[in-house]
Amino acid sequence: HTYDSHGGDGGSTQGIARLAGETREEYALRVGGDLDESVNVIERELGKKPDYFAYPLGKVEPWANELIGNAFRVSVTSKRGRACPERGLYKLPRYNVTQTERAESFVK
Repeated sequence: HTYDSHGGDGGSTQGIARLAGETREEYALRVGGDLDESVNVIERELGKKPDYFAYPLGKVEPWANELIGNAFRVSVTSKRGRACPERGLYKLPRYNVTQTERAESFVK
């Protein structure tokens, strides 16, 4: 995910989607800084940089492609479905495992 781009601030941040009127430079500072902080916290706490990125709120953004590609080896959306790694390792669909929908149901 990210460090602080989950939309929990009342709506001004909508995942990594561009904000109205935001320039590319402003976007890179806001989202790039947030991604860097997320990676830094994970590395500090776990001793290893993360390889995977999950788009917060499932919102993808073309301006983020380079930022995500530079920081992660794989990214997943919230689009439900089976991933096909042969088509690439970015913006993969996934199945959401929750308390009511457990991983075992997808193995069959």
